[in-house]
Amino acid sequence: MSDWYIYGHYVYAALNGHSVMDHARKHDQEPKEKHISKDAKDIIRKLTEFDPLKRLGINGWSDIRDHPFFKGIDWEKVQNREYDLSDLPQKKGSTKEKIKAENEGKSMPLKE
Repeated sequence: MSDWYIYGHYVYAALNGHSVMDHARKHDQEPKEKHISKDAKDIIRKLTEFDPLKRLGINGWSDIRDHPFFKGIDWEKVQNREYDLSDLPQKKGSTKEKIKAENEGKSMPLKE
């Protein structure tokens, strides 16, 4: 069984642009920021549920995959790396470039 608690904090950080939520609080981990969608707040709250037996994902990955936050994601395309990432912002040395280079069999320096 995987523990999805920290994944909830990563989702929060990705959406909020800064560090994870307060680790000291054991309850009410739903973000208060207005720019975070209802579905995003819901998945974060359920992933960071203090009681692991009530946490989203306790029944497996499908609990998370089927959450409304991921509505519209074609998981088969994700697994097969078929999503077009060309419209993502370009940044020299970005993770996207490193992944693309890795997939094309080229090596890319970590630092420039």
